[in-house]
Amino acid sequence: MEIDDLGCAILRALQRDARLSFNALAREVGYSQPAVAERVRRMEEAGVLTGYRAVVARDRVGLPITAFLRLACGGEKYRAIAALSQDLPEVLECYHVTGEDCFFIKLAVASLSGLERVVERFRAHGNAVVTIALSCVAENKPVALGSTEE
Repeated sequence: MEIDDLGCAILRALQRDARLSFNALAREVGYSQPAVAERVRRMEEAGVLTGYRAVVARDRVGLPITAFLRLACGGEKYRAIAALSQDLPEVLECYHVTGEDCFFIKLAVASLSGLERVVERFRAHGNAVVTIALSCVAENKPVALGSTEE
């Protein structure tokens, strides 16, 4: 699906506040409510918009530790690691990557012992290297849409 100026404006607005009503969204982008609602529906059907989610402060819900796990393994382990990543609630994101490692996995855990348990599950499939985040300087940034330069 080609994303035109209206599509970009709608997506930027929804990334700032996905709770906007169609009326408020229409006012913000300068189009009619029916036109905006139809465009949003089309973007949902095309898979451009894949959901509307709350952003949760992990430290406020008992998950203060963010860690990154790099996993080096053989190609035959792909399905097992993908399944494990889907099954473990501590896994926030899992990427199949190029380079020396096969996977790059973002974790959120309550404690170091919890981190150790998760890492051991992955170590059964390959060599794991863990990095613990001290702080986050950029997270949940909106996807850049359209030209950022004039």
